[in-house]
Amino acid sequence: MPLEWFCSECDCSFHQNHILHNRKTIINGFYEYISPNKCVKRHEGKNIICEQDCLLPLSLPEICSCEASDLVVSAGRAIILICINGRYDLKLPLLLCKNCSKQWTPDMKEMVKSGYWPATMQAQTLLQEDLFHSFEAMKTAAPGMSRQAFTAMLDQRTKHFGRTGQVNSDVFQRSFLQYIYCNSEANHLLGEAPLVCPACSPDMVAICVDGTTRCMKLPRLVNLPEGAKGEDACAFLENWLPEALNLAPSRSALILERAHRVGQKSTSNIAAPRTLIMKFLNYKDKTTVMRASRAKGQILFENNLVRFYEDLATGVHKKQNKSLML
Repeated sequence: MPLEWFCSECDCSFHQNHILHNRKTIINGFYEYISPNKCVKRHEGKNIICEQDCLLPLSLPEICSCEASDLVVSAGRAIILICINGRYDLKLPLLLCKNCSKQWTPDMKEMVKSGYWPATMQAQTLLQEDLFHSFEAMKTAAPGMSRQAFTAMLDQRTKHFGRTGQVNSDVFQRSFLQYIYCNSEANHLLGEAPLVCPACSPDMVAICVDGTTRCMKLPRLVNLPEGAKGEDACAFLENWLPEALNLAPSRSALILERAHRVGQKSTSNIAAPRTLIMKFLNYKDKTTVMRASRAKGQILFENNLVRFYEDLATGVHKKQNKSLML
């Protein structure tokens, strides 16, 4: 557990190994946060704030066979670290052997092994990988939150804890997408389960700009035989729907943005066909198709009875079934 109070000497020695700790001191009679690159020293009977170099937390390797007392750790080039507590202005460690003059500074590979993701080609900015997991979890819980809102929260935490600087939202977004892509490629090579797309799940939802989650209400076509639509599902439906639903020939042609099956294809010959979801370019076309399917009632495709449904949430379907049973 962290101690409540430190003298100036203990503060410097302790926080050399705990760079990312948040610290408070008394400045002009008030408790205020101070950044890691500042320390309190005693000078002429008074406590003064001094600058100090803070090194990026990394495990130091054995660079030579010389004695450990010959190794000197100093501050290298400046670097920016971004974590869930905001931005830190640190220095890369520079390890030098006084005996054999061999030196070491971490490269990009060693930074990634230590849990830091480079945001630039020269690794001038690093992001903790845990920050990406936090952003992904927050996007799942609050889909309407933008990257600008997330980086603004990081800026606020940076300022609150006595540090300066801002987090670039575009750099964060680019690094996040690169990290997600590299993880998916690594999972593919390891044979791990791929990411399950929420848009292809039975409870498909759309995210609105106000952050609410609503059903897209895309039409669902049930019991259409597998392989009946060929390779181009949109072209098949654009030709088949007007004929199957007896739509007026004078109306404009149907145009679909996309159409796809839901779920994984079964290898069993007796399995029911997967549900087909379609999205029309024009919302009025969707309304016309659903109205025509209800009016016709029985719709056949190669002697198979097919049905159209609204893409409602599972809870809504359960409520509808309960009301029908009453």
